[in-house]
Amino acid sequence: MSRFAESFVILEVGLREEGSMDDTTMNIKPQLEKAILNGDLESVRKIFEPQDLRCNNYEGDSSLLHLAATYSTLEIVMFLVENGAELNRRGGTYEAPAVTYAAESGFTDVTRYLVESGSELDISHALRNPLLRAAVEGHTEVVSYLVEETDIDPHVSYRIPSGELINALTKAEQNGHGDIVQLLRVHGCRRPIEGVDKPVWEPPAHRMVNRTSEFDRHHQIIEYMTVRFGPVDEMGQQEILPPLEGMSISINTISPNAEHLYRVLFTSGMSDRPMTTPPRQEAWQYAELVLHLPADWPTSRSDEANLQTRWPFNWMRRMAYYPHLNNTWLGLPAAIVPSANPPEPLGPNTDQTCLLLFPDFANLGQPLQREDGKLVHFFTVVPLYTEERDYEIKHGMEAFFKRFIEAKVPMTVDVNRPSFV
Repeated sequence: MSRFAESFVILEVGLREEGSMDDTTMNIKPQLEKAILNGDLESVRKIFEPQDLRCNNYEGDSSLLHLAATYSTLEIVMFLVENGAELNRRGGTYEAPAVTYAAESGFTDVTRYLVESGSELDISHALRNPLLRAAVEGHTEVVSYLVEETDIDPHVSYRIPSGELINALTKAEQNGHGDIVQLLRVHGCRRPIEGVDKPVWEPPAHRMVNRTSEFDRHHQIIEYMTVRFGPVDEMGQQEILPPLEGMSISINTISPNAEHLYRVLFTSGMSDRPMTTPPRQEAWQYAELVLHLPADWPTSRSDEANLQTRWPFNWMRRMAYYPHLNNTWLGLPAAIVPSANPPEPLGPNTDQTCLLLFPDFANLGQPLQREDGKLVHFFTVVPLYTEERDYEIKHGMEAFFKRFIEAKVPMTVDVNRPSFV
């Protein structure tokens, strides 16, 4: 459908101040991006040209250095820096320097090299703080390096939209990383105290979340999914910070069980705000997303740092924000959203490039009716190939679904399934 064909660059720009992206910026050459992701230094040397340093990819406006620091090797990071990559260029999901992503990925050698080369340790926001990101992900070696060998402030705290104060220690505790908690305590860290510790960042008043009403709404979503698929994993909630105004989105997982052999991924919080619907479509203002993964798909926090397996989480997050950032809705009878323009693979282990979202699939039953009377529709997410998206553009949604059903496309993600076109 044409209104969903725009590039996902729109979504990423929406997370930044207007004008933060250079309109003349080019996209990273696919073969160069692939070589970086594969850690293939020889190919990077052959393909690289100086102008490539001005390019971005669609993963949050990431530069070559962001990409290498997040997913690749020290040797490739060194090659890029030696050839002029800007150490403190901001980019990626958090609009942070590359060192933040190296720390979050657990690359101690890359983190050390970037710091020693002059990279800034940005503590202006919880999402940009490399120590906090490493503590969240459980990277003890990175945390040890940062607190023992750099001048980063391990005590710095932040207020999140729910009103709580957080720091590296509280996030390590919250995520069950006892070794990091102990390490931080040895260096004098403690939980921030209201009225004593002044946060370096806090959201404006209009972005604060009413925790009671938020909890009630999210609890209804959790109950709805529990009835249909079983109990939500205790560690499944991965809160996204910072939310948009009036939103606090989590990604939740439900493990395979006797009722279903697949793993369920779903959002809670997308429906905190209404989508912008056309006249007479107000019943479709509220939505959440559901995606089915194979039973053996890794979902732990440490596994999620692996590029091969984390892309479903990333795309669920993006799609949860998509309609709210662009003042649109998911549409009827379904939406097909490309990863980029032109479409690019959703992740390194698949050639699928687009996402199909359709509401109220049979295994969900009736939409959730909240206590305030509003209906929440759950949209099931299924990856598609570019040619399948193109078929819908050419022939329409009815013909698309006819082929989709005839081909028995599975609702569970299958990165190797054949195209039905």
